[in-house]
Amino acid sequence: MRKIIVVGVLLVAAWGFSVAASNPQPAVKGGAIVVEEAVAAGDVVKTNKLLKTVTLRDATGKKVTVGIPPAIKNIDEITPGSQLQLRYLEGVVLTLGRPGIHPAADGETVRLVPKSGSPAQVIATSKTVTTMVQDIDRKNREITVKDPDENPLTLKVPENTSGFDELKIGDTVIIQYTDAVALSVNRGR
Repeated sequence: MRKIIVVGVLLVAAWGFSVAASNPQPAVKGGAIVVEEAVAAGDVVKTNKLLKTVTLRDATGKKVTVGIPPAIKNIDEITPGSQLQLRYLEGVVLTLGRPGIHPAADGETVRLVPKSGSPAQVIATSKTVTTMVQDIDRKNREITVKDPDENPLTLKVPENTSGFDELKIGDTVIIQYTDAVALSVNRGR
């Protein structure tokens, strides 16, 4: 009888491990998802006061769209043409799958913390989109897809996210992700 119980416990543990291994999550620290911190300086291209986002173009022409959390109060003063320096947490893929696989629902709230260890943390709302892979940067573990508005969106893909190594440009994927979120906004460069 004891052997049957031990075998049963081992089978349940192995099943639990295989389920967890087949659907890995981004790195978590204290219940929050650990993401890269970045800095961008440039000219504001557009603002969306409804969505509370700012799109910035840096000196190289690269655009970055960053969500502005409620703690940053001066979003009404930011207008196209303004020069800003943003410190932000990069957008990150939470799940990556093929069509037919049901991802988590839109609107899931997640806490993000910088990988650098700084004490900042922000709350982000996830989005889910079915889209086509436009570009893959395997060295930096980034994919570029089109966001719901058909704009290019580059996202970090955490090391333990399954399916990244098999991706090809042109693949249709379902991704759950967070947008980049500002930690600080400063005028000038």
